[in-house]
Amino acid sequence: VSVLLDPALAENVGSKGNFGWAGAASTWVAMDPKEDMVLLLMAQSMAQDPDFAPRFQTLVYQALVK
Repeated sequence: VSVLLDPALAENVGSKGNFGWAGAASTWVAMDPKEDMVLLLMAQSMAQDPDFAPRFQTLVYQALVK
């Protein structure tokens, strides 16, 4: 399990307190209590790209409209 303590150090978008984990076959989940949001990625590919989940997360946060 990971917890985002400092969004600036993470070099990606997200709220302080985000938590989640990465699984096998390019699966990934994160919960953002501040935004009341769950991000779930299930690509089912054993050839993992380490930037895949961070790019997904960036796209989701960019799509938020307040």
